[in-house]
Amino acid sequence: MIGVLGWIDVVLPAWFYDLTALVLIAVLVSGWRAGLDARSLLNSSFITLILAGSIFLIFLLEYITFTPVGADYVFGVQGRYFIPLLPFMVFLMPMREAPRIAWSARALALCWMLLSVDVTLYRVTARYYIP
Repeated sequence: MIGVLGWIDVVLPAWFYDLTALVLIAVLVSGWRAGLDARSLLNSSFITLILAGSIFLIFLLEYITFTPVGADYVFGVQGRYFIPLLPFMVFLMPMREAPRIAWSARALALCWMLLSVDVTLYRVTARYYIP
């Protein structure tokens, strides 16, 4: 979901890709240590249902808007359309046994989200609007 922006000529800085991989690994590792109870399973199921419904609606919108009648696949779907859904995946992490680790990973993911907005806006602005 990260990578090339705009007309496939705006690349994010190399350190941002490394940071993204580090944040992803930290969130995944913190999720392995946590336990799962009935309440967190219900919350995770609810969030999963919302994410799946959102993905379905993205595909439906692209199907209605860009896909010719009789096409074998949905035209126009791009990874960038799913970026707003990505932060909600951190709430799928169970938090019973290791809440301090899980909250640290959530805080790290939140900082990454805020930084990614700044990095993306700067790169697009520098490429297209600043001579």
